[in-house]
Amino acid sequence: MSKLIQVKHPYQVNNLKNLNDYLMTIKYLTNLLQKEGFVEKKDGILIPVRWSIKNNSFVVDRGTDLTRDIYGIDEKNIDYYKIPIELKIGIRYVLNAVNNNDFFKLAETFGLIKNEQRFIAFEFVNGLTNKIDNKIISCYPIGLFIRGNSDIREGVYTKTGNAQLIDNSNNFCESIYNTNRDKFSLNKIKKTDKINIFENFISDINKYSIDIEIAGTKYSINLKSFLQDSLLKNFNKKKISLHNKKYSNFSVELYSKIKNNQINEFINFNEYKTSFVCLYINELYGDYLKALLFNNNIEGLVIQDKKNNLLYKFTGSFNLIESKINKENVVKEEKLNYNNFSFIPRTFWLKKKKTCEESIQELANEIAEVYKGSDWLVVKKYILKYLTPAYKKNFSTRDYISKKHTLNSFELDLIDKYYKSYGIRLELDESKTHKPKIKKTDNQQ
Repeated sequence: MSKLIQVKHPYQVNNLKNLNDYLMTIKYLTNLLQKEGFVEKKDGILIPVRWSIKNNSFVVDRGTDLTRDIYGIDEKNIDYYKIPIELKIGIRYVLNAVNNNDFFKLAETFGLIKNEQRFIAFEFVNGLTNKIDNKIISCYPIGLFIRGNSDIREGVYTKTGNAQLIDNSNNFCESIYNTNRDKFSLNKIKKTDKINIFENFISDINKYSIDIEIAGTKYSINLKSFLQDSLLKNFNKKKISLHNKKYSNFSVELYSKIKNNQINEFINFNEYKTSFVCLYINELYGDYLKALLFNNNIEGLVIQDKKNNLLYKFTGSFNLIESKINKENVVKEEKLNYNNFSFIPRTFWLKKKKTCEESIQELANEIAEVYKGSDWLVVKKYILKYLTPAYKKNFSTRDYISKKHTLNSFELDLIDKYYKSYGIRLELDESKTHKPKIKKTDNQQ
């Protein structure tokens, strides 16, 4: 699943075709920055808090389709889950901070108590959670959101499934802060009186040149001439390529390796030149904005595009810094007393190995609690996602040519049992059903 709250880099805008498109994007965002303001992007961990009607308390829900988020993480079950230590610290801190009558009354006015899809997002910071050494342990209210829809969970409809921002105004954040000033900190929307920010930047980078070496071949790019070619001649009409087969994330991994002359094998650099320059400018502009607007060591800044209800970030060279969080910080799976928990855990977390039938029944129980529809593929997808690989072979696979689905005897039996247990007859959508072609015999011809 995609991230709960999506905050895009400018180069992640859809349909960027060339460097000109990218420059127009950051110019547009800079205009928003100057008119509407911006907020510092804290270097920490996202902790989303919602109300749980079943638990009658606030819980942490990071927006996935996992049991821990569907039920919600609280003090009673947090040690049951395999969670990194820095995240556990943040969850405990935030749950403790919101455990007061003032916060409850405020949450009630924002519709959280009656609507489990709404949540308040916090950014938790301390020495473990970040690359920047924050001197304080605290959490910052980010805003009020409503969860996006997924195959399993209800929410507001979005194409990406990301949460939608409802309110992140200074008044909203201050109201949260005032419920517990000892635990919360404020991160207000700031405004600037500086003008011609983008134009001054373009004037400055015209003086830059990029010198790199790839597998013994040296390349030199003069930004002034490169920009002129791009702007006047619409250079490189192909869509900007930020991915390739070898490097899953060009924006950080491949870009960083090229910039630092760490590519020893041959690659066709001309294919990536526009993308490389785009990300080089993105890094320069992020650092330029941070130095201009903050004059200190921060992760970056966030700009809200209210018209399109989107959030964008400028982080500069921050993403190239190695994170403090490493494998040593991650909690190893602990031996826990599973009898302390009232709900049924997933099969591969149990001490005793379950049969195929028992495993599927437990997963069916979980999906039936939150999904009341009759789409067989939704239930099948959930079961297969968490089922032991050895048991998956009992299920049918899609037809190789049509890519559509069929039902085998095992699945038909499972559908009957599901109907007897939950009163819902699961059905395979006819438009997604494979219909084998019947060969005509000689007599029929």
